[in-house]
Amino acid sequence: MEPVLVELDGLSRMQAVVVGGLGFVGAHLVRDLIGAGVATHVLDRQELVPGPPQPLTSAGKLAWRIEHLLAGAEIARCDVADKRQVEAALSGRDIDCLFYLAALPIVHLANQSFAEAGDSMVRGLMNCLEVARECGRVRRVVYVSSSMVYGSFDQQLLPETAATSPTNLYGGFKLAGETLTRAYLANAGIEHVIVRPTGVYGPTALNGTVVQTFCETALQGGVLEGRDAKTTFVDFTWVQDLAEGLMRAGLTPGVDGEVFNLSRGQARSLKALADLVVTAVPGTEVRFVAEPDLTRPRRGGGLDIGKARARLGYDPRVDLEAGVTRYLEFLQSGGALRRADFTHA
Repeated sequence: MEPVLVELDGLSRMQAVVVGGLGFVGAHLVRDLIGAGVATHVLDRQELVPGPPQPLTSAGKLAWRIEHLLAGAEIARCDVADKRQVEAALSGRDIDCLFYLAALPIVHLANQSFAEAGDSMVRGLMNCLEVARECGRVRRVVYVSSSMVYGSFDQQLLPETAATSPTNLYGGFKLAGETLTRAYLANAGIEHVIVRPTGVYGPTALNGTVVQTFCETALQGGVLEGRDAKTTFVDFTWVQDLAEGLMRAGLTPGVDGEVFNLSRGQARSLKALADLVVTAVPGTEVRFVAEPDLTRPRRGGGLDIGKARARLGYDPRVDLEAGVTRYLEFLQSGGALRRADFTHA
């Protein structure tokens, strides 16, 4: 049977809450929701810091998000680790979908800041789920997990049914979040959907992920450094492809209780990434060592996104070649580009 997909235009009567909406992925999701006519409310503990939108500075990236991605959203400063703040933020709202993206965004930060990671990735999630259950005015929760729940694997394309065996704290916290989401919302009359992204990159990334690091380092005349570049594989995902997939996970009917991989669906090596950056920025020096990075899981492939294609109509369109080009153009623009200037058709 063909899936019934939500029309992603004219949704002016719908309301969404994006927890972590000032973050990298969250801000792009907010822009898509607003563009589709969804009244969107952002909860985030970050402060709204004014400043020039310079893409190579953290403050500038946040300022660019606020100006170009969050225009039209209602933004409330809220620490989700404090249940009273969550109750105040959600009170009186009829919410069609609550997207939970609050987290320390990358592996080494979670390893270094265990307590802080637990506040956002476990305690904050529990508070949001409790309030959603208590208020009875939330229709669906989308929990944004991670491919880190799978740990290491050798398959070319890994399906959602694969075993979960995280190899670091970040993956452990994300897997705990999946379990909490299912347990809290069981028999509560609230739908839930779990999504597992991986390798996300693109405009306003600021947490030192590999695409960001390579592109910014090249533009600043530095040396690209890494480990085991030929046999380290990542399923690199353009942030706007992911944002559209998240929106579909939140608004598509008939997917309650489902888990979806959301990625490009194709693994590429770190060497392939470095080669693309060097081609775009000639003269960039590369210095790789053979030793593997033992802090990260070993992957022999990417994620199988066939289920998301079939059930959500998910259609990632930006491959790594196009994505690196567009990201470098954004960085080189000094913040002058608008979102429409680097979006895909």
